[in-house]
Amino acid sequence: MQQRKTLLLARLGLFTTLTVVMQLAGLPQPVTGPLVNAMLFLTAQLLRPRDAAILGVITPVTALVRGQLPPALAAMLPVIAAGNIAMVYVFAAAASRKSAPSRVFGLRWTAAVSAASAVKFALLYAGVSLLLPKLLAVSVPAPLIALMSLPQLLTALAGGLISGAAMVLLQRKQEIS
Repeated sequence: MQQRKTLLLARLGLFTTLTVVMQLAGLPQPVTGPLVNAMLFLTAQLLRPRDAAILGVITPVTALVRGQLPPALAAMLPVIAAGNIAMVYVFAAAASRKSAPSRVFGLRWTAAVSAASAVKFALLYAGVSLLLPKLLAVSVPAPLIALMSLPQLLTALAGGLISGAAMVLLQRKQEIS
């Protein structure tokens, strides 16, 4: 039991390190966003949704420190973290089946990625367009709202595709071994 906990913690450390390194690499947001989302999906699939949720809290802080998240959106950190957490839990719930794991790129898996991405998008968009203006009593500039809208849906969907491709490669490697 203790050995399993240690192994899970070590794997979470590895996934966290890989994700932070990707964020710090200085790649453009259209590359970094899908890669980070892919790591969130992979962590939910290969470890546990709770581990992916932990990673989902770390990534927006790293994005702020790295400068990928504009300082004007620092108040969005809890909303972004909540969006990441919701995404991984919706994915895990929709993709899992007690009797058998869902087939990567199958209907259940694709629906899970789509639903999870849509939930993340909805939370981020609502956060920046409704919650943030009420909490801070300021008008959020349209470019910042745009940053937290459609691009978030697209990067989450792309992350799902990347994680699916990675899972297929991992499954093939296991079949060969």
